[in-house]
Amino acid sequence: MAEPSIVADETYYHVASSRLDEQIQRGNALDAKVSTVFGFSAALLPLFGALLAVSKADRPKSATTLYLMAIAVYCVLLVFVYLAYQVAKSSLRPDLETLKENCERYPEETMRAWVGNECLLSIAANEPRLRAKTFRVAWALRLLALDALLLALAAFFSIR
Repeated sequence: MAEPSIVADETYYHVASSRLDEQIQRGNALDAKVSTVFGFSAALLPLFGALLAVSKADRPKSATTLYLMAIAVYCVLLVFVYLAYQVAKSSLRPDLETLKENCERYPEETMRAWVGNECLLSIAANEPRLRAKTFRVAWALRLLALDALLLALAAFFSIR
């Protein structure tokens, strides 16, 4: 049986590296969501714009007002999408060059603990970035729902 410190270092290394991996997957999932929001919203506005353009000439002012409100919401949505994309790249420690050098100098047990500490530093650096990205993506989703509602109401008032 392995010494307790070696087992503890191994456990620490695995937990830290798997949590960093989970964090990176969360970031990738948020990127996929923001991409979907952008794609859907970019298709939604012109589609309803075309519907309003071909609708009857005596379209009520309420429909036009709702469509203009949807355009304003879309602009704010674009700001949140842009800001979500601007969240800095994730920290991925350890640096590979330093890892290589340290692997040549130190025993495996020491390296496991060091890599675990490096993963912990990355997790700490990434968490505020992920919170900011999550906040921005959540607002982009809310704005997309509001945009869709405004556009649907505009279409409804146009065809009545």
